[in-house]
Amino acid sequence: MKRVILVALVGLSVSAPAFGVVAPEVPGDLVVSKVDTTHYPQVTMIVAPPRLLAPRDLPADAFSVTENGERREVNVARLPNSGLQIALVLDPTVPPELFRAAQGAALDFVLRLPIGTRVALIDAGAPPEVTLPATTDLVAATRAVGDLTRRPDRAIYDAVRRADAELTPASQARHTVVVFTGGRDRSSSITLDALKRRLTVRGTSVYAIELSGGDTGGALATLAAGAGGESVRVASTELVGAYQRVADVLLNQYRVSFAARSRGRAQLSVGVAADGISGERSLGVELTALEGTSRRAGGAVPSERGGGRAVAEPLAAGVAIAMALLAGGLLVLLGRAGLRARSTPSSQRSAR
Repeated sequence: MKRVILVALVGLSVSAPAFGVVAPEVPGDLVVSKVDTTHYPQVTMIVAPPRLLAPRDLPADAFSVTENGERREVNVARLPNSGLQIALVLDPTVPPELFRAAQGAALDFVLRLPIGTRVALIDAGAPPEVTLPATTDLVAATRAVGDLTRRPDRAIYDAVRRADAELTPASQARHTVVVFTGGRDRSSSITLDALKRRLTVRGTSVYAIELSGGDTGGALATLAAGAGGESVRVASTELVGAYQRVADVLLNQYRVSFAARSRGRAQLSVGVAADGISGERSLGVELTALEGTSRRAGGAVPSERGGGRAVAEPLAAGVAIAMALLAGGLLVLLGRAGLRARSTPSSQRSAR
Protein backbone atom coordinates (compact mmCIF):
# COMPACT_ATOMS: atom_id res chain seq x y z
CA MET A 1 0.00 0.00 0.00
CA LYS A 2 2.83 2.40 0.82
CA ARG A 3 4.40 1.74 -2.59
CA VAL A 4 1.08 2.54 -4.34
CA ILE A 5 0.79 5.86 -2.48
CA LEU A 6 4.36 6.80 -3.38
CA VAL A 7 3.97 5.96 -7.07
CA ALA A 8 0.69 7.87 -7.33
CA LEU A 9 2.15 10.98 -5.74
CA VAL A 10 5.24 10.83 -7.93
CA GLY A 11 3.05 10.63 -11.01
CA LEU A 12 1.14 13.74 -9.97
CA SER A 13 4.27 15.76 -9.31
CA VAL A 14 6.65 14.92 -12.14
CA SER A 15 4.32 14.83 -15.12
CA ALA A 16 4.20 18.61 -15.55
CA PRO A 17 5.64 19.70 -18.92
CA ALA A 18 7.56 22.53 -17.23
CA PHE A 19 10.14 19.95 -16.16
CA GLY A 20 11.47 19.98 -19.73
CA VAL A 21 12.76 16.42 -19.51
CA VAL A 22 15.38 15.74 -22.16
CA ALA A 23 17.12 12.38 -21.88
CA PRO A 24 20.84 12.39 -22.72
CA GLU A 25 21.93 10.51 -25.79
CA VAL A 26 23.43 7.14 -24.95
CA PRO A 27 25.17 5.36 -27.87
CA GLY A 28 23.16 2.19 -28.62
CA ASP A 29 21.07 3.02 -25.55
CA LEU A 30 22.40 -0.14 -23.91
CA VAL A 31 24.77 0.24 -20.97
CA VAL A 32 27.46 -2.24 -19.96
CA SER A 33 28.59 -1.07 -16.53
CA LYS A 34 31.01 -3.63 -15.14
CA VAL A 35 33.09 -6.33 -16.78
CA ASP A 36 34.61 -8.81 -14.33
CA THR A 37 37.36 -11.14 -15.58
CA THR A 38 38.72 -12.13 -12.17
CA HIS A 39 37.35 -15.67 -12.62
CA TYR A 40 38.58 -16.19 -16.16
CA PRO A 41 37.52 -17.93 -18.35
CA GLN A 42 34.22 -16.93 -16.75
CA VAL A 43 33.42 -13.33 -17.73
CA THR A 44 30.59 -11.47 -16.00
CA MET A 45 29.04 -8.19 -17.12
CA ILE A 46 26.40 -5.90 -15.63
CA VAL A 47 24.06 -4.85 -18.43
CA ALA A 48 21.16 -2.39 -18.56
CA PRO A 49 18.84 -2.79 -21.58
CA PRO A 50 17.57 0.08 -23.78
CA ARG A 51 15.24 2.43 -21.93
CA LEU A 52 12.14 1.23 -23.80
CA LEU A 53 12.79 -2.27 -22.46
CA ALA A 54 13.73 -1.15 -18.96
CA PRO A 55 10.41 -1.82 -17.17
CA ARG A 56 10.14 -5.38 -18.52
CA ASP A 57 11.44 -8.62 -17.08
CA LEU A 58 13.47 -9.92 -20.00
CA PRO A 59 14.13 -13.63 -20.66
CA ALA A 60 17.65 -14.99 -21.06
CA ASP A 61 17.23 -15.48 -24.81
CA ALA A 62 16.78 -11.72 -25.23
CA PHE A 63 20.53 -11.31 -24.52
CA SER A 64 23.40 -12.20 -26.82
CA VAL A 65 27.20 -12.02 -26.56
CA THR A 66 29.84 -12.47 -29.23
CA GLU A 67 33.57 -12.84 -28.55
CA ASN A 68 35.74 -11.82 -31.51
CA GLY A 69 32.71 -12.36 -33.74
CA GLU A 70 31.77 -15.80 -32.36
CA ARG A 71 28.54 -16.21 -30.47
CA ARG A 72 28.74 -17.49 -26.88
CA GLU A 73 26.17 -19.16 -24.66
CA VAL A 74 25.12 -16.82 -21.86
CA ASN A 75 23.69 -17.10 -18.36
CA VAL A 76 21.41 -14.22 -17.39
CA ALA A 77 19.94 -13.12 -14.05
CA ARG A 78 18.12 -9.91 -13.22
CA LEU A 79 19.68 -8.11 -10.24
CA PRO A 80 17.30 -7.48 -7.33
CA ASN A 81 16.85 -3.86 -6.36
CA SER A 82 16.49 -4.78 -2.70
CA GLY A 83 20.27 -4.50 -2.22
CA LEU A 84 20.64 -1.13 -3.92
CA GLN A 85 22.54 1.54 -1.97
CA ILE A 86 23.03 4.97 -3.53
CA ALA A 87 25.01 7.99 -2.37
CA LEU A 88 24.25 11.27 -4.12
CA VAL A 89 27.02 13.85 -4.45
CA LEU A 90 26.07 17.40 -5.49
CA ASP A 91 28.37 20.24 -6.44
CA PRO A 92 27.34 23.31 -4.37
CA THR A 93 29.45 25.80 -6.34
CA VAL A 94 27.37 26.12 -9.52
CA PRO A 95 25.35 29.33 -10.13
CA PRO A 96 22.07 29.68 -8.21
CA GLU A 97 19.69 28.79 -11.06
CA LEU A 98 21.76 25.72 -11.98
CA PHE A 99 21.90 24.68 -8.35
CA ARG A 100 18.10 24.82 -8.07
CA ALA A 101 17.77 22.80 -11.27
CA ALA A 102 20.24 20.20 -9.94
CA GLN A 103 18.28 19.99 -6.68
CA GLY A 104 15.05 19.42 -8.58
CA ALA A 105 16.65 16.75 -10.79
CA ALA A 106 18.13 14.96 -7.76
CA LEU A 107 14.75 15.05 -6.02
CA ASP A 108 13.06 13.55 -9.08
CA PHE A 109 15.73 10.81 -9.02
CA VAL A 110 15.08 9.99 -5.34
CA LEU A 111 11.35 9.75 -5.94
CA ARG A 112 11.91 7.10 -8.62
CA LEU A 113 13.68 4.77 -6.19
CA PRO A 114 11.79 1.82 -4.71
CA ILE A 115 10.94 1.95 -1.01
CA GLY A 116 13.73 0.28 0.94
CA THR A 117 16.58 1.76 -1.11
CA ARG A 118 19.35 3.13 1.12
CA VAL A 119 20.20 6.71 0.17
CA ALA A 120 22.87 9.11 1.43
CA LEU A 121 23.53 12.72 0.43
CA ILE A 122 26.91 14.45 0.35
CA ASP A 123 27.59 18.14 -0.24
CA ALA A 124 30.75 18.29 -2.39
CA GLY A 125 32.02 21.56 -0.97
CA ALA A 126 35.38 21.84 0.76
CA PRO A 127 35.40 20.01 3.05
CA PRO A 128 32.59 17.66 1.99
CA GLU A 129 29.64 17.33 4.35
CA VAL A 130 27.34 14.34 4.87
CA THR A 131 24.00 16.14 4.90
CA LEU A 132 22.08 12.85 5.09
CA PRO A 133 23.64 9.67 6.51
CA ALA A 134 22.60 6.50 4.68
CA THR A 135 18.91 5.81 5.32
CA THR A 136 15.92 4.00 3.84
CA ASP A 137 13.68 6.96 4.70
CA LEU A 138 12.96 8.49 1.29
CA VAL A 139 10.97 11.31 2.92
CA ALA A 140 14.08 12.35 4.83
CA ALA A 141 16.06 12.09 1.59
CA THR A 142 13.76 14.50 -0.26
CA ARG A 143 13.95 16.96 2.61
CA ALA A 144 17.74 16.76 2.69
CA VAL A 145 17.96 17.49 -1.04
CA GLY A 146 15.71 20.52 -0.64
CA ASP A 147 17.74 21.79 2.33
CA LEU A 148 21.05 21.88 0.43
CA THR A 149 22.63 25.31 0.11
CA ARG A 150 25.32 26.75 -2.11
CA ARG A 151 28.83 27.32 -0.80
CA PRO A 152 32.21 28.09 -2.36
CA ASP A 153 34.94 25.68 -3.41
CA ARG A 154 34.50 22.05 -4.43
CA ALA A 155 36.25 18.82 -3.41
CA ILE A 156 34.64 16.25 -5.70
CA TYR A 157 37.14 13.41 -5.09
CA ASP A 158 36.95 13.78 -1.32
CA ALA A 159 33.14 13.87 -1.57
CA VAL A 160 33.07 10.65 -3.61
CA ARG A 161 35.34 8.98 -1.05
CA ARG A 162 33.02 10.14 1.74
CA ALA A 163 29.99 8.95 -0.21
CA ASP A 164 31.56 5.52 -0.66
CA ALA A 165 32.18 5.34 3.09
CA GLU A 166 28.44 5.81 3.70
CA LEU A 167 27.62 2.61 1.78
CA THR A 168 27.54 -0.35 4.13
CA PRO A 169 28.71 -3.91 3.38
CA ALA A 170 25.78 -6.30 3.06
CA SER A 171 24.86 -9.51 1.29
CA GLN A 172 24.09 -8.82 -2.39
CA ALA A 173 24.57 -5.08 -1.85
CA ARG A 174 25.00 -2.93 -4.95
CA HIS A 175 26.98 0.21 -4.10
CA THR A 176 26.63 3.24 -6.36
CA VAL A 177 27.73 6.87 -6.17
CA VAL A 178 25.89 9.35 -8.42
CA VAL A 179 27.84 12.60 -8.87
CA PHE A 180 26.76 15.95 -10.28
CA THR A 181 29.41 18.58 -10.94
CA GLY A 182 29.84 21.78 -12.88
CA GLY A 183 33.64 21.70 -13.08
CA ARG A 184 36.91 20.08 -12.12
CA ASP A 185 38.00 19.19 -8.60
CA ARG A 186 39.71 22.07 -6.80
CA SER A 187 40.87 21.03 -3.35
CA SER A 188 40.57 17.30 -2.59
CA SER A 189 43.19 15.59 -0.47
CA ILE A 190 42.78 12.21 -2.19
CA THR A 191 44.22 11.77 -5.68
CA LEU A 192 42.22 10.46 -8.62
CA ASP A 193 44.34 7.28 -8.82
CA ALA A 194 43.94 6.56 -5.11
CA LEU A 195 40.19 7.08 -5.38
CA LYS A 196 40.00 4.67 -8.33
CA ARG A 197 41.81 1.99 -6.34
CA ARG A 198 39.50 2.46 -3.37
CA LEU A 199 36.33 2.18 -5.44
CA THR A 200 37.64 -0.88 -7.28
CA VAL A 201 38.47 -2.70 -4.04
CA ARG A 202 35.09 -1.89 -2.52
CA GLY A 203 33.13 -2.70 -5.69
CA THR A 204 31.47 0.72 -5.87
CA SER A 205 30.14 2.01 -9.20
CA VAL A 206 30.20 5.69 -10.19
CA TYR A 207 27.72 7.48 -12.45
CA ALA A 208 28.76 11.03 -13.24
CA ILE A 209 26.56 13.83 -14.60
CA GLU A 210 28.70 16.71 -15.81
CA LEU A 211 27.65 20.04 -17.26
CA SER A 212 28.73 20.29 -20.87
CA GLY A 213 29.96 23.85 -20.32
CA GLY A 214 32.04 22.91 -17.26
CA ASP A 215 35.74 22.18 -17.27
CA THR A 216 36.09 18.76 -15.61
CA GLY A 217 39.11 17.67 -17.60
CA GLY A 218 37.57 14.24 -18.25
CA ALA A 219 38.56 13.02 -14.78
CA LEU A 220 35.10 11.82 -13.77
CA ALA A 221 34.64 9.99 -17.06
CA THR A 222 37.87 8.13 -16.33
CA LEU A 223 36.77 7.44 -12.77
CA ALA A 224 33.35 6.13 -13.86
CA ALA A 225 34.87 3.87 -16.51
CA GLY A 226 37.38 2.44 -14.06
CA ALA A 227 34.86 1.90 -11.26
CA GLY A 228 32.20 0.36 -13.47
CA GLY A 229 29.65 3.00 -14.36
CA GLU A 230 28.91 5.72 -16.88
CA SER A 231 29.63 9.41 -17.37
CA VAL A 232 27.46 11.77 -19.39
CA ARG A 233 27.94 15.43 -20.26
CA VAL A 234 24.67 17.33 -20.63
CA ALA A 235 23.39 20.85 -21.13
CA SER A 236 21.90 22.63 -18.15
CA THR A 237 18.37 21.99 -19.47
CA GLU A 238 18.97 18.21 -19.60
CA LEU A 239 19.65 17.53 -15.92
CA VAL A 240 16.30 15.90 -15.14
CA GLY A 241 16.60 13.62 -18.17
CA ALA A 242 20.14 12.66 -17.22
CA TYR A 243 19.15 11.68 -13.68
CA GLN A 244 16.15 9.77 -15.02
CA ARG A 245 18.37 7.74 -17.34
CA VAL A 246 20.72 6.88 -14.47
CA ALA A 247 17.69 5.70 -12.47
CA ASP A 248 16.57 3.54 -15.42
CA VAL A 249 20.00 1.96 -15.61
CA LEU A 250 20.34 1.27 -11.88
CA LEU A 251 16.84 -0.18 -11.47
CA ASN A 252 17.02 -2.46 -14.51
CA GLN A 253 20.34 -4.30 -14.44
CA TYR A 254 21.13 -7.88 -15.42
CA ARG A 255 24.12 -10.07 -14.69
CA VAL A 256 25.26 -11.61 -17.98
CA SER A 257 28.05 -14.19 -17.92
CA PHE A 258 29.75 -16.46 -20.43
CA ALA A 259 32.79 -18.70 -20.80
CA ALA A 260 35.55 -17.00 -22.82
CA ARG A 261 37.64 -19.01 -25.28
CA SER A 262 40.36 -16.49 -26.14
CA ARG A 263 43.15 -14.81 -24.20
CA GLY A 264 44.50 -11.31 -24.30
CA ARG A 265 42.68 -8.45 -25.95
CA ALA A 266 39.23 -9.44 -27.24
CA GLN A 267 36.33 -7.62 -28.83
CA LEU A 268 33.01 -8.28 -27.17
CA SER A 269 29.58 -7.36 -28.47
CA VAL A 270 26.60 -7.39 -26.12
CA GLY A 271 23.08 -7.21 -27.49
CA VAL A 272 19.52 -7.13 -26.18
CA ALA A 273 16.46 -7.60 -28.38
CA ALA A 274 12.79 -8.08 -27.49
CA ASP A 275 9.43 -7.05 -28.97
CA GLY A 276 11.04 -5.28 -31.90
CA ILE A 277 13.30 -3.15 -29.68
CA SER A 278 17.05 -3.76 -29.68
CA GLY A 279 20.34 -2.30 -28.53
CA GLU A 280 23.98 -3.29 -28.85
CA ARG A 281 27.29 -2.26 -27.32
CA SER A 282 30.79 -3.22 -28.42
CA LEU A 283 33.78 -3.04 -26.11
CA GLY A 284 37.38 -4.16 -25.94
CA VAL A 285 38.29 -6.30 -22.94
CA GLU A 286 41.53 -7.84 -21.69
CA LEU A 287 40.69 -11.51 -21.08
CA THR A 288 43.12 -12.71 -18.45
CA ALA A 289 42.98 -14.15 -14.95
CA LEU A 290 44.28 -10.89 -13.52
CA GLU A 291 42.30 -8.24 -11.66
CA GLY A 292 39.23 -7.14 -13.61
CA THR A 293 37.35 -3.90 -13.68
CA SER A 294 35.31 -4.81 -10.61
CA ARG A 295 35.84 -6.66 -7.38
CA ARG A 296 33.80 -7.63 -4.38
CA ALA A 297 33.46 -5.17 -1.55
CA GLY A 298 35.24 -5.83 1.70
CA GLY A 299 38.89 -5.28 0.76
CA ALA A 300 41.58 -3.72 2.88
CA VAL A 301 40.29 -0.17 2.54
CA PRO A 302 39.37 1.14 6.01
CA SER A 303 35.86 2.40 6.59
CA GLU A 304 35.28 6.12 7.10
CA ARG A 305 31.59 5.82 7.81
CA GLY A 306 30.66 7.96 10.75
CA GLY A 307 27.50 6.93 12.50
CA GLY A 308 25.04 6.65 9.61
CA ARG A 309 21.84 5.03 10.81
CA ALA A 310 19.01 3.24 9.04
CA VAL A 311 15.60 4.80 9.46
CA ALA A 312 12.50 2.64 9.32
CA GLU A 313 10.13 3.12 6.44
CA PRO A 314 7.56 5.74 7.44
CA LEU A 315 4.12 4.34 8.11
CA ALA A 316 2.41 7.69 7.57
CA ALA A 317 4.41 8.77 4.55
CA GLY A 318 1.59 10.17 2.41
CA VAL A 319 1.43 13.72 3.76
CA ALA A 320 5.19 14.10 4.23
CA ILE A 321 5.96 12.84 0.74
CA ALA A 322 3.33 15.11 -0.78
CA MET A 323 4.88 18.13 0.93
CA ALA A 324 8.34 17.09 -0.26
CA LEU A 325 7.03 16.68 -3.80
CA LEU A 326 5.49 20.15 -3.79
CA ALA A 327 8.76 21.63 -2.57
CA GLY A 328 10.70 19.67 -5.16
CA GLY A 329 8.36 20.73 -7.96
CA LEU A 330 8.88 24.35 -6.92
CA LEU A 331 12.66 23.85 -7.01
CA VAL A 332 12.51 22.50 -10.54
CA LEU A 333 10.14 25.20 -11.77
CA LEU A 334 12.33 27.92 -10.29
CA GLY A 335 15.42 26.33 -11.81
CA ARG A 336 13.75 26.04 -15.22
CA ALA A 337 12.61 29.66 -15.09
CA GLY A 338 16.17 30.81 -14.49
CA LEU A 339 17.60 28.48 -17.09
CA ARG A 340 15.25 29.69 -19.83
CA ALA A 341 16.89 33.09 -19.59
CA ARG A 342 20.51 31.95 -19.41
CA SER A 343 21.03 28.41 -20.68
CA THR A 344 21.61 27.13 -24.16
CA PRO A 345 18.64 25.57 -26.01
CA SER A 346 17.94 21.95 -25.16
CA SER A 347 18.49 21.01 -28.81
CA GLN A 348 22.20 21.73 -28.38
CA ARG A 349 23.12 18.44 -26.75
CA SER A 350 26.67 17.35 -26.16
CA ALA A 351 27.84 14.05 -27.58
CA ARG A 352 29.12 11.54 -25.15
